[in-house]
Amino acid sequence: MFHGEEENITLRCENSMAGIIIDRFGKEVPLRKDGDEYFTARVKVAVSHQFYGWVVGLGTGIQIAAPEKIKADYKEYLKHIISVLH
Repeated sequence: MFHGEEENITLRCENSMAGIIIDRFGKEVPLRKDGDEYFTARVKVAVSHQFYGWVVGLGTGIQIAAPEKIKADYKEYLKHIISVLH
């Protein structure tokens, strides 16, 4: 689905996003409880603008939690999108 450099990342997700994560990454992806309302998923993805677009398309229900470099790149991607809006 995404083309880019593959990275292991951690996503922090609202519990309601479990089906979306399983649909995208498969039943084998480990989901770990993170409090009462969230879980984390460690997944391997090809990091790209398409991946970032997928994440942003899910709103606040999914956040990139780690690694820090990917979080920073994602923030820059979002800043760039905002900067070109008129």
